[in-house]
Amino acid sequence: MEHCALKCKEIIALGMTEYKLLQLAGSAVQHSKKEICASVVRRCIFHNLPFLDALPLALHSGGRGAMVQGKLVMLGTVHFMREKHIDVQYAIGFVRILISRGYIARIITVDGKLAGVLGFK
Repeated sequence: MEHCALKCKEIIALGMTEYKLLQLAGSAVQHSKKEICASVVRRCIFHNLPFLDALPLALHSGGRGAMVQGKLVMLGTVHFMREKHIDVQYAIGFVRILISRGYIARIITVDGKLAGVLGFK
């Protein structure tokens, strides 16, 4: 049986372009070995998006993050974001729709503010 890698298939950007959201997320997780992070990196490469300088941060399970050009960029689950006291209520509808369609959903924040949602299959 052939291994099918997880793919970042849906990008819902809030307050910025999809490409900017993807570039920030990819830059933040570019050094992670997690499959979801690798999927974001592959999508950035596919779109020829350059990775920005990033300083990875040690975060608990459920999320990844880095300082990217002076901004705190995090990718994680709803639970992870709530543990960080980030208001993600606006994203819940998007997350539910993605999950109902068989996606794995992850939220992206920039400097503690909701920036978008990514869907993986």
